[in-house]
Amino acid sequence: MPPSKLYPKLSKDLENLLESGYNHDVIIQIGEESTTNEFKEFKVHSLLLGARSLYFRSALSNKWAVKKDGMITFKKPNISPKIFEIIVRYIYTGEIYLEQQENTEIIKILVASDELILEELIEHIQEYLINEQSSWLQENVLYVLRKLLGQETCKVLRNHCLEIICRDPQIIFDPRIFDLLDKNILLMLITRDDLAIDEIKIWQRLIQWGCTRISFPPPIPSSSFSSSITTTATKYNLKNWTSTEFESLKDILADFIPLIRFFQISRDDFHQHIYPFRKILPKTLKHDLISYYIASHYKPISKILSPRVPAFDSIIISYKHAILIENWISKKDDDDILPSFRFPSITSTPTFSFYSSSNQNQNQKLNYEWHLLYRASRDDFSAESFHAKCDNQGACVVAIKVKDQSVILGGYNPIGWFSSSGSPSSTDSSFIYSLDLNMFPLNFKLSRVLPDKTYQAIYQSSKYGPIFGAAELCIYSNCDKVKGSKCLTHNIYEQNILFGEFCVEDYEVFKIILD
Repeated sequence: MPPSKLYPKLSKDLENLLESGYNHDVIIQIGEESTTNEFKEFKVHSLLLGARSLYFRSALSNKWAVKKDGMITFKKPNISPKIFEIIVRYIYTGEIYLEQQENTEIIKILVASDELILEELIEHIQEYLINEQSSWLQENVLYVLRKLLGQETCKVLRNHCLEIICRDPQIIFDPRIFDLLDKNILLMLITRDDLAIDEIKIWQRLIQWGCTRISFPPPIPSSSFSSSITTTATKYNLKNWTSTEFESLKDILADFIPLIRFFQISRDDFHQHIYPFRKILPKTLKHDLISYYIASHYKPISKILSPRVPAFDSIIISYKHAILIENWISKKDDDDILPSFRFPSITSTPTFSFYSSSNQNQNQKLNYEWHLLYRASRDDFSAESFHAKCDNQGACVVAIKVKDQSVILGGYNPIGWFSSSGSPSSTDSSFIYSLDLNMFPLNFKLSRVLPDKTYQAIYQSSKYGPIFGAAELCIYSNCDKVKGSKCLTHNIYEQNILFGEFCVEDYEVFKIILD
């Protein structure tokens, strides 16, 4: 028989012990003593603190702590009383109510927990922020990154923030924001392979960032993130630069230069934007780049970094699936698509190559922007939640993981979803598909709307999730519990992608920005 776990009473007794201060042997002075509102003394117990925190186990040990009349007085001026009270209550009771705190306060609790080596609490807070406060993190990603810059135990949340930026670099690549970024944040970002931005734009922003840090910087271009700087030398007034400015910029950008994927930049961009700053490049790299762009068969000595491959924000489909779906959106035939998927042998598992058949030196990139609008497991499986997130968003791709099957179903809706009591929408560009996860890319089905049935291509209903045709693909509300979602035959699309009813493990909807 397993032991009875009577934790609530234990937790309450320890909370009473904290509040009473009975038999305490430590006084912790929190905050600045000169500030009345930011100073408080806590009467605590070294045995309990040492059992719960490696930091206190060391700090309150006989080796470091000084006792006077049997009492240890310990000062922590860098943590506020409000934050420490939440933490010390957690230490005693094992309870913390994050939903009652402002998110900025939670970050302070996290930073303090890192200092006090409270591993369980650090893990819990990171999980809470990522899973429950995703929108706030998206809006405050730089604030969080700056706060966590030196906190090594907070890597999970820090990497999550970096992934947010890598998926949508516009968050920071506005010059007004970028120029104020800490060097270490920039290094962490530019090191990553999944930063979804053209390499030449990274270079342009780094040049501007570096120029703002020269003692007497030349004029800075006022161009926006998306514009092209046609005459770099003129914009930066390079003809008036002396060796001092070039050397200063070289020193400032020294740690960044090895991280730039120079050999993935076009010849024209190299000539326009990099060559004017050739004096800041290492000698060997400069020679390699010039030779590389002049002689097509030149083999550089410098290390050639692989192209960046942006991360894909899905737990259902992968980057390779997205490339295939994009080809279908572009109405490419299978003969145009399949050469970029390698088939090693009939007995081995198919593998995907990010290299197109036409140019083995370029990673195949997504041509469209994919913005995750809705994930059922995150946002709720109800039809109401689906429509709240996806209505009036324009072209969308749906990806559905069927429960207990190794198959993904989905479809492309070029006109978008709308709440309606039940009405068809017309389009000649929609399609539905299925992907066999065990046999991809050998086994998939693509089914386009039939030319004479375009008026029934999409069905709009506020009572359901996405519907293609007359239930050629239909997702029920609360489809994780109800086995009503289905693929039936009504001859509106070319072929069945599955037949019958099924339960849904999860599904996602992506907004597709075509240009």
